[in-house]
Amino acid sequence: NLMTLRDIKRLSKEIILKANECNIVISTAESCTGGLIGSALTSISGSSAVYDRGYITYSNESKSDLLDIFLRSGSYRSIPLRNTVDIRNHIANGRALVAAEKGLIAKRGLGTIEFGEGGVIGLAECLAATPVEDEFSFVAGRASVTAWIVDTSAALATIKRQNAGIIGILRGLTAAITKSDVSARFAK
Repeated sequence: NLMTLRDIKRLSKEIILKANECNIVISTAESCTGGLIGSALTSISGSSAVYDRGYITYSNESKSDLLDIFLRSGSYRSIPLRNTVDIRNHIANGRALVAAEKGLIAKRGLGTIEFGEGGVIGLAECLAATPVEDEFSFVAGRASVTAWIVDTSAALATIKRQNAGIIGILRGLTAAITKSDVSARFAK
């Protein structure tokens, strides 16, 4: 059920045309897609009229740098993460997680990644409304890690109000890129 390059090009063109029609400016913030969404959008002729900028925060350190002040302001509560089901439930309910400490390990296929402080868990899945497929465990000697909860529904509600026609197209593009390319990135 993968999208072809032709599908991605078609959706990107729809997004650019709709943004131009509605006088909307687009910015992207990506992690596991590594800039592929911004690349797809800017490959469309005329995209510079509506595409402002894109941010790629792939490493845990870069995410931590960007989220540090935001999260430490005290407006987000922290919780213990104890198992895969717990983590998947948060993400399925639109709550991305940000590791407040080291020690969480995600496994997808043959690949594993250890999240450090500031590691973002499930943001792409929340925004794309797709389930997280990773299995989670902890480094030796840990039974849980603490994480901050980030409710993505408020962010999505704001985006929907401002970009009513675009959000469905962008969500589909994000889901397609996430599903087709993240597996390859994890396998490395």
